[in-house]
Amino acid sequence: LIALIHYNPNYDPFFRFQLFENWPSNIGYYLIVSLSFVIVWILNSVKPFKKTVLVYYIFGIGLFGIFLWTLSRASWFALAIATVIALSLWAYWKKTQLFKHFILGGLLIATLVPFGFLTVPQHAKNEILIRFFPRVGNIGEITDVRAGKPTRIMKFVIEEGIVPSFREASRPRLWTEYSKRIIRQPFGLGVNYALVTYGDDERGPHNTILEILTLGGVLSLAGFIYLFYLGFKNIIMRLREVSADTWTLYLITALTGLVIASFFDNMSTFRIMWVLLGLALFVPQPAEEQILPDTTARTP
Repeated sequence: LIALIHYNPNYDPFFRFQLFENWPSNIGYYLIVSLSFVIVWILNSVKPFKKTVLVYYIFGIGLFGIFLWTLSRASWFALAIATVIALSLWAYWKKTQLFKHFILGGLLIATLVPFGFLTVPQHAKNEILIRFFPRVGNIGEITDVRAGKPTRIMKFVIEEGIVPSFREASRPRLWTEYSKRIIRQPFGLGVNYALVTYGDDERGPHNTILEILTLGGVLSLAGFIYLFYLGFKNIIMRLREVSADTWTLYLITALTGLVIASFFDNMSTFRIMWVLLGLALFVPQPAEEQILPDTTARTP
């Protein structure tokens, strides 16, 4: 897989993993779906114990390494919340030892992160650390005389304390500017709306709800929310009736992760989110006893 990425002319080997995608964050969103699968199947292979847990665990380590390498903080945050939901539902099924199973599953999933971090190249580790701790240091470039190529190096410079930070300065400005436009045109600006200029770049809303309001206004947003309401309602009804249904737990974990990520990016056209929503809308409910009409012919 690492060899394949070098065939992508847009790939920057010293920055964010993107494979053949046009934007690294998209890889993060796809991996929310993949890692949700891995997480749920690891949990269901632990209790009761199955030997296949090792296969899922090793696979999860590799995916987590790539997931961190995408440097998509929205994806990291979304998967963290989705994982807590999956753990809570899974532990609830083990009602006799709820707290014990929650801690057990949590520790097992948490270890995937450091092991995944160890699998990525050193320059990627540096980028990941700066993404978590932007005040720890900065990135400089030197020229490797032998290779004749710029090489990214790490300079550790503590600026304002070593604390995690996920703040994005552009978001408040984007939300403010797009909100002003929506207030003026509450039924949407259409698909060819002008992007907001921030610095030297033009940017979209970076929020799916804001994006839908910008595109189609309040009516489009109402339809969007209603569809997701129906999808989650259908999944929850299934979970209430068949609590140990693995596929339903996977579906609610993956869809929740993508919905949370959608608050930090434009995802109205992200196809896999709509695929998952379609699956949620058509999750089969447990068969109910049917009362059939009596069609037996009666003679007067």
